[in-house]
Amino acid sequence: MIDSVSSHYRLIEKMKFAVVLTVGILVLEVVGGILTNSLALLSDAGHIFADVFALGLSWVALVLSGLPPNQRKTYGYFRAEVLAAMINGVTLFLVALWIFYKAIGRLSSPEPVKSLGMFLIALVGLAVNLTILVKLKGATQQSLNIKSAFLHVLGDMLSSVGVIVGGIIMLVTQYYIVDPIISILIGLIILRGAVGVLKECSD
Repeated sequence: MIDSVSSHYRLIEKMKFAVVLTVGILVLEVVGGILTNSLALLSDAGHIFADVFALGLSWVALVLSGLPPNQRKTYGYFRAEVLAAMINGVTLFLVALWIFYKAIGRLSSPEPVKSLGMFLIALVGLAVNLTILVKLKGATQQSLNIKSAFLHVLGDMLSSVGVIVGGIIMLVTQYYIVDPIISILIGLIILRGAVGVLKECSD
């Protein structure tokens, strides 16, 4: 029994670690996107925002699953979860529309991007995502919530790789049209996620 409680506590701590670091990446990429004038970084931050929400829900679910049945108030929690997911879905939908709007403008008139700064910030994001993946990997078989979090962070990592590649291309060629192209691709990923969340809420 003690081992079970201890194991559950370790899972909660791992999820907390993932949430805190992901919030850190989110702040870094928002500030970095503004300072470097990179729409791709800001778009990636939008993608990370979605995952912060998902990781947060998984964290809460882990905490609640450790409570006695009479303290969980499962039905009330479920309704709150659906409402929160709906708000998140609508927010992500609006974020995707904003990305498309800004990206279309930049396709016709590309703006200079501080490519080196963009590259370095995305590289930090990749390193942090790898750290989170290593932390969570050993626990994916113990909890579906941890497994879900692992997959979300893996998606963030792949998105960061795309931004890094874009940063290198712009650094070498000064083809700044790459920035809005990457932004549109990330926007499509966000839009797909938003539609999926809203569909689940309506079921």
